[in-house]
Amino acid sequence: MKFFGVNISSSQVKVAAVTSSQEHYELESLGSFSLFRDGHVIDDLFNCDPKYFVTNINKLNLSSKSVVLSIPEDKVLTRVVTLPYLSDKEIEDAIYYSYKSLIPVDIESQNITYIPVFDNQSAKKISYYVASIDKDLALKYLNYFKSLGLNLLAIETESISNHRVLMFNMKPLNNECFLSIDIGGNSTNISLNTSMGVIYSQMIAVGSRSMTKLISADFGIEVEQAEILKINNGFDFSLYEGKIASSIKPVVDIILAEIMKLIAYHKDKFGQLSYLKIGFLLGGGAMLKGLDTYLSQTTNLLIVRGDPTKNIKIKPIIQKEILSRVNIFKFASAIGASIKQR
Repeated sequence: MKFFGVNISSSQVKVAAVTSSQEHYELESLGSFSLFRDGHVIDDLFNCDPKYFVTNINKLNLSSKSVVLSIPEDKVLTRVVTLPYLSDKEIEDAIYYSYKSLIPVDIESQNITYIPVFDNQSAKKISYYVASIDKDLALKYLNYFKSLGLNLLAIETESISNHRVLMFNMKPLNNECFLSIDIGGNSTNISLNTSMGVIYSQMIAVGSRSMTKLISADFGIEVEQAEILKINNGFDFSLYEGKIASSIKPVVDIILAEIMKLIAYHKDKFGQLSYLKIGFLLGGGAMLKGLDTYLSQTTNLLIVRGDPTKNIKIKPIIQKEILSRVNIFKFASAIGASIKQR
């Protein structure tokens, strides 16, 4: 079945369509737009004018009307449940009752899904990443996309989409854990992963726009000027006398602190069973100059940019007209959603 991926985070909608054949995967379409209502940018999908949304989708000339939706972690509940080896029926019941005791809401209000993410063969136990979304919220998404003339096939978290796009393109080793560090505009999502799936994810309310605002305040300049300074100088202390890097360091250090927490979590829970040597930067903030070097030095991990199209063929027209002017890393979740079950 043909479908395309949509990632909605804050006020931004990112869309990606990847076609598959026996020979290769090809990026068929890519685009983004802001959510609008009455001429203003908003951060609520359900208040976005459906006609405006459809108009922007139609501009992308997509060959399908079916959608896999990737949403931020704060729209769902996630937990890790570890169980002994059980039959399929026993697993379903055990996860239900274990998860019920871990979440702060009535489990009957949730649509639940789970995937195995770590097999501890020595202890004969399997860890499962369990995610759930409020049934009413899921229905709102379903009805909204239906009003657009689109068929919503599945909803998943950005962590799951990012895991998929990294496994497909960057190919971490099967016996190693790895980090995904997705720096968006208003938030950053950091997850610890195995080759099987997401073990733990954490969303924090700072992102690349937080950096821009700090530069704007420190230098007394407009946000637009601050954004240009951030792009040109990034987190490189050798540029602009280190003033831009110093300005955004408080935000980088917040992100670093969360990364260190996940490293400690890995060491405590899985350190004797798997290695953690690498992390991948995703999201618009992945392009920040010097960030990969700084995080590598401070975490003792290899932190690199996770190219979401490394193993995907790109149509020449997209390469020429789109990728030459956009930050491809911000489309990671949308591309990850577009290659679900491939």
